[in-house]
Amino acid sequence: MLRSPNKAGSDSDISKLPKTPSSLAVSRQKRRHDELSRDDFLSFKEEVMQMLKSWKADHDNRLSNMENSLTNIKKINTDIEKSLEFISQKYEDMQNKITTLEKQCKDNHTYIMSLEEKVEELYRNSRRNGIEIRNIPEKEKRKQKRFNAISDLPLENIKY
Repeated sequence: MLRSPNKAGSDSDISKLPKTPSSLAVSRQKRRHDELSRDDFLSFKEEVMQMLKSWKADHDNRLSNMENSLTNIKKINTDIEKSLEFISQKYEDMQNKITTLEKQCKDNHTYIMSLEEKVEELYRNSRRNGIEIRNIPEKEKRKQKRFNAISDLPLENIKY
């Protein structure tokens, strides 16, 4: 049977390794900090705090202005909605009124046409029974009286 060779040159069980003083002491190199005095640190801290407070005040002011603007916009939006509802109602009322007036106009037109037909028929009927007398001067009063007498006669007695 073939085995694969050890790839690592170390033992996997650390507890079996012999303990040597060099393996126990590990030295780490830490980064050196610049020596800041406590006063410098406090002044830096105070500057940062002051900057944060000014930023916070500025943002609070802007936020307050935005809230006021948003409240005004909401009020204006509500007023616009009310106006639109009012205009919409008036528009519907006007449409109904126009529809009613158009119907009345159509009914009136139909009635006028029927009246015109009746007038035309009455005119034709009156012309049918009329008598035309010719060669009588209109200005003579005596003859006019005779003519009036003739015109007062009932039409039933006259033969055609």
